[in-house]
Amino acid sequence: MVISFFSCCPPLFVLALVAGGYYSYVIEFCLLYLVGVTKKIIYITIYHFMLVMFTWSFFSTMCSGHDDIPDEYRLTPSENERLLSYKEYDADQILKKIVNLRKLEINTCAPNSRIRYCKECTQIKPDRTHHCSSCKRCIMKMDHHCPWVGNCVGFNNYKQFVLTLLYATIWCTFYVGTVAEYIIEIWRDIQNSVNKIILGTGLLVIGLSGVLSSFLFFYHVGLLTRNETTLESLRETTFREDNLTFDLGKWNNFVTVFGDNICCWFIPTDTAIGNGHEFTVNRLIG
Repeated sequence: MVISFFSCCPPLFVLALVAGGYYSYVIEFCLLYLVGVTKKIIYITIYHFMLVMFTWSFFSTMCSGHDDIPDEYRLTPSENERLLSYKEYDADQILKKIVNLRKLEINTCAPNSRIRYCKECTQIKPDRTHHCSSCKRCIMKMDHHCPWVGNCVGFNNYKQFVLTLLYATIWCTFYVGTVAEYIIEIWRDIQNSVNKIILGTGLLVIGLSGVLSSFLFFYHVGLLTRNETTLESLRETTFREDNLTFDLGKWNNFVTVFGDNICCWFIPTDTAIGNGHEFTVNRLIG
């Protein structure tokens, strides 16, 4: 109960930040501070569009479910019990036989060259799959568990997560860019005006949020162009064969996440290519 409460705090904080930013920008800045009607309408329209795209992406990332790993990767309770009774080397040999018999497409392995097996889920881990201790399940192409959305970021919602960062960056930049035009006027006698205090505070908080979101966005753009997850960037992937990589080239890497329909690239829906448990590999040489 307590853990569940604390896990809800980061997403609620983000929503509170959005609500505070909305009040300070739309009410205090556009409606009460700005003078020109045309500028008010333009700023409010653009702001609402950015806000809608951000919240849509945010909730899509947060509410997205993760596909179950196919049954052929699973072991029955009795098979798992027998497997755990063997020594590690013998158990690995059995897992390798299962991989061959079931014709599982497994290109990666543990650093000790053994088949990656999840004891909690009693299943062979497909490539790029990891067990999340927070979600208490294996997540396909797991990037990381994000407390800010209260969900794992993986195969089914990585695109939505990247779009969340993109729209957060644009939203914060637009907020700061339009309010900063009046920064000198706002700063003058700020201590004597509640309106100016709210605008100044909003500018600072949203500005810092924009710096953070832009850093994360460009970091994940770098991962995206290399077809790499956060976990893979922190821990080198071990392949069962030498000379293999998941990097298919920048364009193909992008398409595998965002899809090949340009009309859907900026819409926070799942358009990833593939099934999440089998991945195309490329040879580094030859």
